[in-house]
Amino acid sequence: MVSKEVSGRKRKRVTEFAQRAIADLRAQLDKELVAAKERHEKDLAAVRADFEHSAVTAKATFDRELANRDARITQLENSLNAVVRDKNSYSEQAQIRQAERKCFDAPLQLQELEGIREMVNQHADGGVREGGLTEAGFLYLHTIFIQRGRLETTWTVLRKFGYAEDLRSTEAFLSPKFDIPPDCSVELSPPGYQFFTDIFETFDKDQDGALNPSELEEVFGTSPGNPWTSQGFPDTTLSDDTGSVTLQGWLAQWSMTTLLDHKTALAYLAYLGYPDEPRTSALQITRA
Repeated sequence: MVSKEVSGRKRKRVTEFAQRAIADLRAQLDKELVAAKERHEKDLAAVRADFEHSAVTAKATFDRELANRDARITQLENSLNAVVRDKNSYSEQAQIRQAERKCFDAPLQLQELEGIREMVNQHADGGVREGGLTEAGFLYLHTIFIQRGRLETTWTVLRKFGYAEDLRSTEAFLSPKFDIPPDCSVELSPPGYQFFTDIFETFDKDQDGALNPSELEEVFGTSPGNPWTSQGFPDTTLSDDTGSVTLQGWLAQWSMTTLLDHKTALAYLAYLGYPDEPRTSALQITRA
């Protein structure tokens, strides 16, 4: 009888011990499961944060590349406008050869020019007109250069027209060396007056002998903008009854700008595409 009681107590202790062990094991497993869940959630949050950061970085990179592409296209357009002096939106054969000589110190041969025109004409809608490249054709040509790995060709053109790696005009390009002796002043030279006269006649679209606001806006389309906006222009010069600037007023404004701030005149000669080198030939020094 005693033996049976002892045996029963042992079984009870064993059962209780087993139950406690199972409870402890379950508690340990629950604790480890919670910890694993927390680690998983933490790792998931880190992965999500990395992904979001990568997405933001990728978007920022894309936005920069897009802005850089748009800026490069704008500067190429400005370069084309600087080559095409009559601003008629297409570059004739002689002007293309002039641009090649300016950028690469050697003009294209006639056979090479014909090959370029044929390629652009086949692949760029409206890329060729009257034997010359249009703006669309010019941009298509440089797109092909870039796609074929000839980036340096495009960069050579941009650098030749004064653009740095950030696609901003360099100070050295906009303001070439021009020494002014003491007791002397600066004015436009005959070539300088002729250039600004040509610009006026080119953008006087309605040929009424004056530049209206929309025509003036187009004149400065390849520049940072009208340099006289803060000065009350066009009220500061001669205009007609409608407030449009006459040729006399246009030349007088540039004459005054050259006298008071020849660096601004030199910069805008560059923006507007003064064709001759050195650009300082548009200015002359006179004794005060």
